[in-house]
This record gives sequence, C-alpha cells and structure tokens, in this order.
Amino acid sequence: MDASDLDYRARTRSGCIPPELASRLLERGHVDVVEVQARRGEWFCALAWARLAGAQGRQADALGVLAPYLATGWWRAVVATAELLEGWGRIEEAIVHARNHPGGADSYAASAIARLLADAGRAEEAVTVLRQHGHTDSRALAGYLIDLGRIDDALAVLQRPRPRRPTALAYGPWHDGRPF
Repeated sequence: MDASDLDYRARTRSGCIPPELASRLLERGHVDVVEVQARRGEWFCALAWARLAGAQGRQADALGVLAPYLATGWWRAVVATAELLEGWGRIEEAIVHARNHPGGADSYAASAIARLLADAGRAEEAVTVLRQHGHTDSRALAGYLIDLGRIDDALAVLQRPRPRRPTALAYGPWHDGRPF
C-alpha cells in the first residue's frame, strides 16, 4: 500500500470500491466480502468494516484492519482511526494516536488534532495547535475561540481581511488569470 495512491483513489474515487457500495454490501449481509476487500487495500471497505466491527464491540479487530493503512503514514487513515477511538470513548488515546503519528505537522493533521483537543474540553490547547500551524485566520480557529468564550477574538479572526487572489493583470496581459 502507498499513501499517495490511497489518497488519489480516495479523493477521486477511481479504481476503488466507493463508500456507497461498501455500505450497500454490508447492508446486504456481505460482511465477508467487505472484509476481504478491506484487507486487499480497499480503503472505503476497510473503514466501513472497521466501523461495523467497532460497533459490535470488536475494537481490536477494527484497529487491526486499519493498521496497514496507518503504516503508510496516510493522514486520512490516522484521522479515521482517531475518530473511531473517540467514538468508543477513548478520546485521550485518540489524541495521543494523532499527535504521535509521523506527519502530524501538516495543516490537515493540525486541524484534526485541534478538533480532538476541543472535543476533549481542551480548546485552549486546540487554539495553540492551530496557531502553531498557521491557522491564524481559519474558521476552525474562530470556532475554538467561541468554545472558549472568546467571542471578540473569534469575530476578529473572521473579519480579518483575506489576501486577494492575483488577477490576470498581475501576471501580464498574456496570462488568463488561472493559477499556474
């Protein structure tokens, strides 16, 4: 398994079993088919199967089927696993899992870690994580500031002017204005 390939297939839903079909297979009782496909690298099958196994009290099995996806370092798998842990009432474990996973310094990871922290009642720490990763004008930051009761700070973040996108004139008359 390769994180780049997993990410591409999940984003484009090409070359994979989409989540709707994985869910339909489970609804029709084809749990064994979904499990086999999950173990063959079908992300949406793995996620659907892990959710089902966790709901049935088989949390170790659920985490086991996600382990190969986590081993790639793919953040979507890290976040999904953290969300499962959180749903099972294991929020502190979810936070440790997300924070200690390689690649936790990117923007997507910071948002996921901040959400977990805020859900655990640690909104101030969530704000710090977002600010450390450059989320100084994000809606997520404003949301966490509201959770802390810092309404004026949240409004200031939301009302801060955003940089304008370059226009065709910025590149010269030969450019059509689209990003390079």
